[in-house]
Amino acid sequence: MNPLVLAGLLLTLAWWLIFRAFPLAPSLVRRALGQLLELLLYGDSPRILGKVWLDLAATSLRLGRALLAPSLVSLLLLLGALQGLESYCRYRPIRVGESFLVSVPAQAALDLSHADGLRLDSPGLFDGQSTCFWRLVATQPGRQWFRPGHTSNQFEVQVGSGWKFLRVSRSGPRIYYPRREFWLGDRYLDWPWLLGLSCLAWLVLGLTGRCCWWLLVRFWSPLSES
Repeated sequence: MNPLVLAGLLLTLAWWLIFRAFPLAPSLVRRALGQLLELLLYGDSPRILGKVWLDLAATSLRLGRALLAPSLVSLLLLLGALQGLESYCRYRPIRVGESFLVSVPAQAALDLSHADGLRLDSPGLFDGQSTCFWRLVATQPGRQWFRPGHTSNQFEVQVGSGWKFLRVSRSGPRIYYPRREFWLGDRYLDWPWLLGLSCLAWLVLGLTGRCCWWLLVRFWSPLSES
């Protein structure tokens, strides 16, 4: 299953369990429903309507306070999911024959040794401060290594497929992986929108299944008794 679709399913289930663990008081729900009904009944009476609006605003504040805790937990869960999916959705592994950049902290007489599956496509380029850039070309699939300077630290880059080896580091040697793109026809879509659409699709599917089950129980029981 696509990780975005799976994450949408897990988030939808988690949110459902979270809000079930923080149920609203039935009296508060009945009060809100009653005030909404009063808005429909007294729509032609401004004096009564103003009082209903004030009561509904107070009830809305109580509802917001009751929903604050599950909403914060749901937000933290969503932020964790976004952080976990960032590497998968923002970047993709390098393809065979594709060039990519590697940056390392500048050192004296810096050179770059690498595996046979990689080929240098340019000499080292200093940015004038503290970083040196190298452009490499992937010639073979698999996990390829490179080592900057005369250090013993060896770093790997995944060529071909396999997002579990895709590590986008922000410090030290950095591999500039190609950006991953999602398109719907000719329209580019940001991956957080796709995650939201996946959650919405699972929610609609769950509500549809629940409605079908309610209708089955509602109409099947009288038929079975008769």
